[in-house]
Parts: sequence; structure tokens; C-alpha cells
Amino acid sequence: MTDILEKFNQLKQTVEDARQNADRAAGALEQITKTLQKDFDCKTINIANKKLKQLQKQEITAKEDFEKAMKEYEKKWKERL
Repeated sequence: MTDILEKFNQLKQTVEDARQNADRAAGALEQITKTLQKDFDCKTINIANKKLKQLQKQEITAKEDFEKAMKEYEKKWKERL
């Protein structure tokens, strides 16, 4: 009978730990969602992911444009550099 009671108590503790972890995860998700809404005007994580991909594409384009402009600048002014 003691073994059954010990197993029950262990199981009960495992369930309580899992419940606490779930509560922490739910709180973290809620905080992240609020931050996304406030800082980036994104209501869901899916919208945030789409916006991130869009910004990453813009970053690549801006980097390519900068590198092109830098090469043109260096070519034009190489004798003075």
C-alpha cells in the first residue's frame, strides 16, 4: 500500500509540475503576443513571421544596393582614396 501511495504522490507532483510549466509557458506566450502587438503591430505569431520574412527581404535588397553603390563610388573615386 505504501508503494501505491508513493507512486500516487510522485504522479501528483509530476502533474503539478507540468501544470506550473504550462502556466509559465502560457504567461510567456501572452507577454510575447503583447510585445508583438505593441512594438510591431502584429496580432499573431504568424503575422509576425510574415513581417519578419518581408523585413529580411528588404534587408537583403538594401545590402545589395549598398554594395553596388559602394563599388560605383570606389570606381569613381579610387584615385583619391
